[in-house]
Amino acid sequence: MFKTFENAHYHYLHGSMGEDAWQAWRRLLASYAVAPGAQHYWTARRDIFTIEFGDVVDSLDPASEDVKRVGHVVER
Repeated sequence: MFKTFENAHYHYLHGSMGEDAWQAWRRLLASYAVAPGAQHYWTARRDIFTIEFGDVVDSLDPASEDVKRVGHVVER
């Protein structure tokens, strides 16, 4: 899944994805990246991603972004 997010980031950086679309992808990325399993994976495999994308993932702050983990989405 992280490679899919990296691909979206690549398109954003190279101008084929607008800011609004990238921010939607970034919010979805954050909802996955806060899960314990994803954090473990990221720590173990960060080196297979671009530096630019790594910086994006490392900059995510779930506490300040009101992120809800994908597995904990509750219907209202």
